[in-house]
Amino acid sequence: KRGEAAIQQARALAKKLQADAKMAAEGVGKAALERLAGFTQRLDSSASKMNDVLVATFEKKYAAVLGEAFTALQTCEGKVQEFVAAAAPYIDANMETPLADLRGAGSSCAEAEKAAAAAINDAKKAMAEKAREKKQSGGLAGALSQLQGRLNGAQQEIAKAKKTIASADKLLKSREACEGNEEKLTTVQRGIEKMELLTEAGKLSDEDAKEVCTSTDETQKALKEITDSLTKSASLVPPEMKGKLTELEGVAKKLQDRFQEILTKTESDRARVKVEMHIKEAETHADTVEAALNTAECAEGPYLSGLEEIPAEDARGVLEACEKAKKEVDQAILAARAFIRARNAELKTMKGDNVPALKEALEKANERVEEVSKKLFKYKSDLEKRLKNVRMQDTKAAVDQAEEEANKFAEEVKPLEAAKKAKAAKSEGGDAAAAEEPEAKPSEEEVQATCDRLAAADKAAQAKVVAARALLSKWGAKDAEYTKEVAELQQRLRAVDQSVAMGRKTASEYEQGFVADKLRAHATELLEKAKEEVVKITETCAPLLEKGGDEFLVAVSAQTLAEVLREHMKAKGLDAPGVFKTIAKGESVGEAAFESWLTGLFEELKKDEIDFEPARRKELFKHLASEAETGITSEDFGKLFTRRFTCCSKVTVTDGLSVAKSKTVTKVDIGDEMESYGEDETDGDTGMLRVQVKLLTGKDAGKVGWCSIKGNQGTTFLQAESPFNKFVAQVEAAIKASEKVGNALLKSGRAKTMELQPNAAGPLNHARQELMKTSQQISAEVAKIAMLRQKVNAAKLNFAKKEEAEKRAHLDRKDKLAVDEAFVDCRAKLQAADSAMTQLKEVAAPLQGLKDAELEAFETPLTVLKECETSSSSVVEAAKELRTAAKEQQGKLVAQMRGPWFEAKKELQSMIAKADALERGAPLTVKAVRDSCNKLAAQKRVAARDALRANALDRGVTPEALFDELAEGSNRISSENFAAYLSKLEGVNINAQHAGLVCEAIQPGGISRRVLLSMLHRYCKVQKEIAITDSFEVTTSKTLRKAEANEVVQMLESPKSDEKVGLVRIRGRLLKDGLEGWISLSGNKGTPFVTECEKPFFTCAKDVDLQSECEADEATVVRQLRAGELLELLEGPRKSESKPVVRGQVKSMKDGATGYFTVKDAAGNEFAEVVRHQACISVIAITDDLDLKTGKIIRKLAVGEVFEVLEGPVVSGDTGVERVRGRALKDGKEGWITPKGNGGTAFTKELTKYLRVVKEAPLEKSMAGGEKVRMLEEGETVEMAVPAKEAKPDVVQRVKVRAMGDSAEGWFSLKADTARPCAPYFKCTKEVPLRETKDSTASEVRTATKGEIFEVAAGPEEGPEGSVWAQLRAEQDGAIGWAPVRQGKGVPCFQALTTSMDAR
Repeated sequence: KRGEAAIQQARALAKKLQADAKMAAEGVGKAALERLAGFTQRLDSSASKMNDVLVATFEKKYAAVLGEAFTALQTCEGKVQEFVAAAAPYIDANMETPLADLRGAGSSCAEAEKAAAAAINDAKKAMAEKAREKKQSGGLAGALSQLQGRLNGAQQEIAKAKKTIASADKLLKSREACEGNEEKLTTVQRGIEKMELLTEAGKLSDEDAKEVCTSTDETQKALKEITDSLTKSASLVPPEMKGKLTELEGVAKKLQDRFQEILTKTESDRARVKVEMHIKEAETHADTVEAALNTAECAEGPYLSGLEEIPAEDARGVLEACEKAKKEVDQAILAARAFIRARNAELKTMKGDNVPALKEALEKANERVEEVSKKLFKYKSDLEKRLKNVRMQDTKAAVDQAEEEANKFAEEVKPLEAAKKAKAAKSEGGDAAAAEEPEAKPSEEEVQATCDRLAAADKAAQAKVVAARALLSKWGAKDAEYTKEVAELQQRLRAVDQSVAMGRKTASEYEQGFVADKLRAHATELLEKAKEEVVKITETCAPLLEKGGDEFLVAVSAQTLAEVLREHMKAKGLDAPGVFKTIAKGESVGEAAFESWLTGLFEELKKDEIDFEPARRKELFKHLASEAETGITSEDFGKLFTRRFTCCSKVTVTDGLSVAKSKTVTKVDIGDEMESYGEDETDGDTGMLRVQVKLLTGKDAGKVGWCSIKGNQGTTFLQAESPFNKFVAQVEAAIKASEKVGNALLKSGRAKTMELQPNAAGPLNHARQELMKTSQQISAEVAKIAMLRQKVNAAKLNFAKKEEAEKRAHLDRKDKLAVDEAFVDCRAKLQAADSAMTQLKEVAAPLQGLKDAELEAFETPLTVLKECETSSSSVVEAAKELRTAAKEQQGKLVAQMRGPWFEAKKELQSMIAKADALERGAPLTVKAVRDSCNKLAAQKRVAARDALRANALDRGVTPEALFDELAEGSNRISSENFAAYLSKLEGVNINAQHAGLVCEAIQPGGISRRVLLSMLHRYCKVQKEIAITDSFEVTTSKTLRKAEANEVVQMLESPKSDEKVGLVRIRGRLLKDGLEGWISLSGNKGTPFVTECEKPFFTCAKDVDLQSECEADEATVVRQLRAGELLELLEGPRKSESKPVVRGQVKSMKDGATGYFTVKDAAGNEFAEVVRHQACISVIAITDDLDLKTGKIIRKLAVGEVFEVLEGPVVSGDTGVERVRGRALKDGKEGWITPKGNGGTAFTKELTKYLRVVKEAPLEKSMAGGEKVRMLEEGETVEMAVPAKEAKPDVVQRVKVRAMGDSAEGWFSLKADTARPCAPYFKCTKEVPLRETKDSTASEVRTATKGEIFEVAAGPEEGPEGSVWAQLRAEQDGAIGWAPVRQGKGVPCFQALTTSMDAR
């Protein structure tokens, strides 16, 4: 770095000094510059040396680190230099360079280029690998960058050399082409010169003419090739070759001219000689063809001697020679025909006296060739027949051989077939004893030998059959003459096939029978072994699975007794023999004495754990007594205190209690067993619990000493041995062994089954089926072992519970008493709740399960419903009390995971669950009763409706008047008034309770006006066009008009039957126009004309005016209907056509605003008038006075300006000129102008397209109206862009409706965007609260959930803040409340349903 810095400083100084020297005097400056030049050369030399040092340093520094990349780059650079050196001859290549040198350099360059390219690829791979490895090292990254630069330089060297080589290669190819063409031209020139010498004498001799003829053909061909080559090379040769190419083209042109001269001079001689040559060649071809045929005929000599059938082997040689000769004749004929065809084509262009001779010669030659061709056809036919004969001989021989081998196979099978027949005859003959006699079966070796012979014979026969079938398959439809022979051979081969197949079947059955017997025997053996294992392991598990481990539970009780006695003996200073003496009166203790002693021991020690049941005392006696008859001996009693241990961690046995003061007796290994008779004692020095033991197993069995049970660091050395645990270990080991054996048996059986193919037939198929069945049986036996394991595991868990229960039995008895005492209140409340529920079911029972007739006859449904509701409240209250008491008791429970207190916890949970169930069940029972009441109400509702309708019609009272009568001034009919009115009606079987149910079913809380009208009004829809008449009698009535399809009819009287004509008719009112009359419901043949339908309603889709009249042009607004309101259809739809309006497209002269506005509306109101306007067509002045002489000019009116005429025309003074007063629209300037001069010159022209707005009107964006641009002001002038015209009047459907909210009546236009048909049911689309009144602050009844269905009870009507509210009744639970149908900002909360069926 210091060196580089010094060089840079020196260069900077040199540049400064050079600049100073140039400014100095001429002599001084020149000398200074020369010295500085030498100095600069030294600097360059130093810099070069420095660079060499840097390169060397770099190579040394990174050669080891970059390793393979550096080496690969050096190799690459070497290969590149070799390539550049190889390309050196091309660098200075020119026209003088020997071609041999360039060709030699080309081969060496190709090899060097290939090596350099491979070296570059290797260098790239090596550098890429190093780049991945050294990403984290910045220095190495720089080094790799330098290596990459060197690699790029090497690639550039290669590219440069390849470019040079390509240029030189182009020159080489051009020179080679030129030299080759030059040589060819020299040869052509010699030929032409020779032909010129021959033609100098004039007429040519025959020999010379032949030579010239041959030379002209060759020369013509050579000149064409040379010319084509030069033409092709013209665009490819380098510039330095252009001259040479032009020179060769000139030579070729001159030679072509000389050659053409020779052709012209020798034309007649050449024609004569050519004809002679062609005649001779034609004869030669014909001779060749005939000679070839003669050879072929000689080849078939043996057949021509009279032999029709030659032995196959001899015939093959003869026929091969014939086939070869036939091919030679074919080739000779093809060559002759090609020659004749070419010469015939040439004849068309030939001239001369000899042409007819050539034609005749060609015809003769052709005749000779065709004659040979005919003979050849016969020759081929004979040859083909002879080949077939030989093939037939081979086929017959193959069939004979197949029969021979099949017979050999049949001989081998005969003994087996005879044995098979004898066995079948024995079975069918009825000789049972003979059939049951065991057969003398051959040995396995004998069977194997027989099978081998059969297989070899079968294989040989099959091979011959295949060979014969292959030969027969080659005979087809083309061999009709051999059809009979082929059929006979095929029949013989089929017979052979059948014979072989039968023999193979017999052999296969023989082999399969032997194999099947072995497999069956093996399978039976496996199954028996599996069953033995199951029996063995079942017996092993019996104490636990069959007896439940009772003997081990007795052992647990014995251990408990021993622990209590140890504690007692320790307290009293007794030992086991001493205690036994207090029990026994002799050498043993009997059963009664032992049980009595146990009773006394419990009373003495007051230990609950030894308060055994009488049965357990007997079992303890049997457990302790080695012989029941003898009783419990002292030795038996002593064994009670014996404990057995198993070593679970290596420990030392010492000769004393104290580990520190005693000596080691032995060391115990894991798994060694020992027993102890004494008590556990604590080592005072270490604090470890120790016991005196006697070793039972291990290397030092029989030794006695002290052993630690547990270390002072928590390590357990000895594990107390339990009889049950020991038994379980033995059982598990036995099960594991049995499973291993069973799985091995199963695997063996399945392996044998898999050896047999699924599609096996005969004995093997039966054997496979039996093996599969046996495998399933073995699998079932193995599954039994697995099931035993599961049972043992379950029994272990169950035994653990029993064992724990055994130990805790005395504690559980105490806890049980405590639980019973604590649960007195809860259980009493549970009983009370159950009693209340039972009472509810008894009350509800009379109304449940009744069918239609029984339900209709039930007299007191309302009483039952009310009693059920009362009883349900009692059940719910009792359930709540039960839950409260149970939860209170839960807080007092003793926390235990088992035992009475644990069971008590579950009992409390059960009580709480029971309380929950009662709380749910009681309302469900009430609901069932209410459903029955609703069903009854539905049955009675129809009768009540019909009775009300009939009564109203009889009395001539409208439904509206009937509501006012029953409501008595209220907005609803009470249940009492409704029931009282119904009970007065004649012919109605509805008692007071039924009437109350009907009223509640129609509308809870009383019947509103809408609901009563909906119930009493009946509507029908016309299905098919039908006449409406003025009276009931069809025959005498007059038709008022025809009711059209889909018209709605309000039924005014119930249907009546016209017996004379067999029609049912009603009196009704057509809503379309209010026309009343009689209509037939259906024809006398059953065709329906009118069907009953729902009352029609509409819901507003947007705010729209409710008008007083049907004709909108003449109506006034009653009020505005709000979106979401419910409307009752009273009349319509009726077509209404509005009066036409005049509208036009205009442009405001005020601000240029454009749009459409109404010039005249449907009511005849005019909003604009036409005013006079003139347009300036020639510049004219505006003056302030009528008089032209006295008026002053205000300004000039430019061409195109519009002038509004306000007054005139008026004659100005005595000039006779008419003038008008007006206002310029451009700036509003007023004054007088002259429309027409006194000389007839027109200055303005009249305009009719301007209007003055006389009444404020909206300027709208479209002809149809809609979006407003702005309001046009009164007095404003507009230009008619499009002439005003009458708009086509709209034909709309008008309907008369009644708003359900406030009963407002009126008309509005029914359009798709104003209203749509609906039913008085809403579906909730957004969760909102149901409130008691139409106020957002009122008390909430409940929340209406999304998707819930509601019936409209009242409204909808306008609410606070622009909202629309309705009183709704929930279909789900009958809940009634007010809710916003549409909120203040137009957000819908409910959607009207199309029909009441949608609500259901």
